[in-house]
Amino acid sequence: MTERLYWGVCSERIDLPDLFSRFNERREEILDLIRTQPGLKERSIRLATNYIEEFYEIINDEHEADWQIQNACRRIGEAGF
Repeated sequence: MTERLYWGVCSERIDLPDLFSRFNERREEILDLIRTQPGLKERSIRLATNYIEEFYEIINDEHEADWQIQNACRRIGEAGF
């Protein structure tokens, strides 16, 4: 199992729904990059594709996107910022 961690900084200037929409518009292009990568074994293609598809499941589920992205961002002033 792969753990996903969002390490980004919180910013009210980012319109996350718009950003997610942009990712959705390019979904097939992104997946095609994996599928057409020379030298990748079938297993690697499958694992990478599954990883990206899980990302899309997160951004297209309002609750998951809120939990894993919006609430996971680092606020300026926290450790390391």
